[in-house]
Parts: sequence; structure tokens; C-alpha cells
Amino acid sequence: MTCGADEMASKVYLVKEPFLTNLEIALDKFGLKRRFSGKSAAVKAHMGEYENLNYIRPALLGKVVEILLSAKAKPFVFDSPTSYHRRRHTVNDYFDTARRNGFTKETIGCEIKISDEALNEKGTILRRVGVCRDIANAEAMIVLSHGKGHVCGAYGGAIKNLGMGAVDIATKDAIHENAAPLIDREKCTGCAACIEVCHPKANSLKNKKISIDYGKCWGCDRCVKACKYGALKPKIAFFNYLLADSAGAVLRKFQKENVLYVTMLMSIAPRCDCNPRSGMSAMQDIGILVSNDICAIDCAAIDLINKTFGKDWFESLKYRNPKEQTEMIEKFGLGNSKYKLEGIGGG
Repeated sequence: MTCGADEMASKVYLVKEPFLTNLEIALDKFGLKRRFSGKSAAVKAHMGEYENLNYIRPALLGKVVEILLSAKAKPFVFDSPTSYHRRRHTVNDYFDTARRNGFTKETIGCEIKISDEALNEKGTILRRVGVCRDIANAEAMIVLSHGKGHVCGAYGGAIKNLGMGAVDIATKDAIHENAAPLIDREKCTGCAACIEVCHPKANSLKNKKISIDYGKCWGCDRCVKACKYGALKPKIAFFNYLLADSAGAVLRKFQKENVLYVTMLMSIAPRCDCNPRSGMSAMQDIGILVSNDICAIDCAAIDLINKTFGKDWFESLKYRNPKEQTEMIEKFGLGNSKYKLEGIGGG
């Protein structure tokens, strides 16, 4: 499967069974051992909210660590605390949740770091992006993501993993807050379309006009899409644009050849691994993607999800266009939406 001209396309491998053996083959095709040898290597991974069972498998994360150790790299696993107050909001709570979900130094083979400490960087849209210090100080990185739906971003993959997970809580909050909708009351007809699509129930009608409880609003912009009258627009920019801007600030801390991407397309649920009610898998498992291009791997994942589902899955959920993320990353010059997909295994 090719999207765009071959000579311009980034390579994406679709790994099938046996997954862990073929994952190593795929990573070798990008010269991991040569590129990562001797380097401190962050493995950016979301270790799942407690009671969510769709997150990446500990065995998969452990295999990535094993491959890095065999390459004489110095790996550590990293994630950051959450803005919302569940079981990963504090460092101690997150360590406990990670342990309960099967992620410990003993099970994955290296140190796990969880921190909100950050270095201040400038975004293209956001005035400040707090890139997590442990990520910023690493020499190389593997971005290990679980591809799934996401209420705010439509798709949660590699861009979301960095743009929300490799930055501090202040940046997470800034993304949500600056994507929150502003109201043009003169254009509002009181049709209530924006209320029907609002997951956190932040929207209501008062005096036949839309009213927003910003304390509840997630900044997902689904209401902006639902409004046919142009009565709503994001405060600064759409969520996906801000998410990509944040991810871009993280990527600029690395040389491109020192970052690789692995995305698990299994247990593909409508909502993200942050949610203990993420929903059941909406389709059959697809496999594991591997690439050296963040834009290409997310584009390939989105296309494969829609192909497997049989139609536009994200549109069926009334989500925004997930490729807003990849379009912005490509605009920043940090990735290529044209990709060539090749299979490994499963024959």
C-alpha cells in the first residue's frame, strides 16, 4: 500500500505474527543498533489508566527495551503525570498504577521514570511548551504508542503520545484551554447541535443561546464541527493543531535519525487509554507499525483503521479529522504524509 509517490514516501512496516521477533527485524531495517549504540534512549510509553485494559502490553515494551539493551543503548521508560485527577495525577500514584498494570523494572528490564519537571521551549502557536526534562536530556528515543480513538484528537497515536505525554501538566492544560470554543451569540440559533456532541456535558442552552461551562470543557472542538452556523470557534486554535505544535517542540530536541516509532494497532477502542471507560475494541486487531517518520506512521495507522472498519471510523464517531495532526506536523517540516507500507510476517 502506497500513499503518494514512491520516491518521496517514508517507509512504514506493518508487523504481523510472530510479533516480537518481527518487531526486531523491522527496527533493524532502520539501523537501530548503529544509531542507538551508546546513547541514552527514552522509550516514551503510556502505561494505561487503572481499569483500562487496552494499553500497550508490558511484553511489547519489554521487547523494545531488550532490543535497545542488545544495541548497547542505555534505555529508560518515561511518561508524565496527568492533568486530570485519577490514578496517574501524581508521580507516586502513577508508579502504583504502572505496577498494577504490569510495568515494573523487573518486568520490562530497565528503569521507569515519571516526572513533571520540564524545560521551557517555544511552540509555533503555543507561547510555551514545557518539554519533560528526562525526554529533553535523552540522546535518542523510541515512541511506543497504542493507536486508538481519542475524543479530543480523534486519533491517539505517536503525535498524541509526544504532544500530550512528553510535556508538563501546564502545557497539557494550555492545549485544552486554548482549544476551548468561543461563542458568537449573534450567530447562535439555539439549535442544540453542540449540546448533543458534548461528552463532558459542558454545553447547555440559556435564554435560547449556547452557554459553556469552561470548568467542564475539554477543548475537543466537536461542538465547533457540529455547529452549522459558525457560532463557535476555538480560542486560539483547534486541539489537533495545538497537540501537533506541542509534539513539534519535543521533536526539535532530537536529531531525526535518533527517533523511531512503534505503534500497536490492537484493542482499537473509541476512547484513549487515559479513560477507564474507553469502550470495547471496535474492529479486529491490525498489527504493529514501525517507522522513522511520525507523520507517516500516524497517517498509515489512520488509513489502516478506516480500511479495517470498512468506512471512516472517526467520522462515524463524529470526531474531527484526525489528519489535522499530521497536516500540521508536515507543515512544520517534521514529517512526511506520503508513505509506503510493507508487511513483515503473518504469511
